[in-house]
Amino acid sequence: MRKKLLAAASFMALLITACSGNSGTNSTASQEAKTSDTSAPAESQEAGWAPKEDIEFIVGNSAGGGADLFTRELVSIIDQYDMCSVNITVVNKPGSSHVVGYTYLLDHGDDYHLDVTSASFFTQPVSGNSPFQFEDFSYVAMLCKDPNLVFAAPNAGFSDFDSMIQYAKDNPGAVSVAGSSAYSDDAILCNMLQESCGLELNYVTYESGADVLAAVMGGHVQLGILNPAEVGDNIAAGNVTPIVVSVEKRVNMEGMENVPTFKEAGVDIEHEQPRGFVMSSAASPEAVSYYAELLGKVAKTPEWKEYLEEQCMEEDIYLGADWETQAKDHYVSIYTDYVGRILESTK
Repeated sequence: MRKKLLAAASFMALLITACSGNSGTNSTASQEAKTSDTSAPAESQEAGWAPKEDIEFIVGNSAGGGADLFTRELVSIIDQYDMCSVNITVVNKPGSSHVVGYTYLLDHGDDYHLDVTSASFFTQPVSGNSPFQFEDFSYVAMLCKDPNLVFAAPNAGFSDFDSMIQYAKDNPGAVSVAGSSAYSDDAILCNMLQESCGLELNYVTYESGADVLAAVMGGHVQLGILNPAEVGDNIAAGNVTPIVVSVEKRVNMEGMENVPTFKEAGVDIEHEQPRGFVMSSAASPEAVSYYAELLGKVAKTPEWKEYLEEQCMEEDIYLGADWETQAKDHYVSIYTDYVGRILESTK
């Protein structure tokens, strides 16, 4: 499908050039072809800033997790369309719920390092577990929202939402739930589930999404919470059992056609984490604008839209200052409330 789309795009570019009656590089048709939605961000380059060194996209989790897959797909599309004149490398810096990654970003403090955001970007500062503040970052782009899936081990003792709730009520404290950190979306969702359903669950943290999945598949815990992209292949293979998803509509993924949302299951829960990118506040405004435009172009490609659909993500785009406003005025408030509930429940 991708090859067909690229071939069609190439054919249309040639057709436009031929019909213009002018094959010179300064023709209007040629310039329009160069500045199409999937071309390199020429406007930013003409304005005076373009990367002259290789770029690093930082992921504060291990390879194979949701943030890692998200970032690598984005970089792959940039490469596919030759949107950037220099190399972009994905660098994994796992540890301390992404704090290691943000430390690496801010230590560089330049125009060539970006970091993917997840829930920990918001929860770590408001929980007091991070030395950073929201003002330490420049906001490049938010591209989508990512759902959360509760899934079970094959030997968990239950295989759907109602039997899971009944089992947890019959065995208080006996059901363990694997998540990626104490203040991740996983922990938030686990806490919301306990409050809404009157359960006593044992939340267990792991270093990465891959570790969470391994713990569930190995039967070390009964439940895990990840995004569908991290679990999809193992659902299709029957290695884990999907229980419930925290989105408005059911997830369109193989093996999840009959998996209810929380609201369909009778629980008033809906939560998705924002996926975006930030830089150090020391980065130049020109560089931030360049990357915001670059990521905005990625979001327009058919490959990116197909990726979001496959991964059950909801497109939700904010670029530059709009992302900063959305982050500080909306998500900081939401996550502050969630973290406050977690802290209160642990007293």
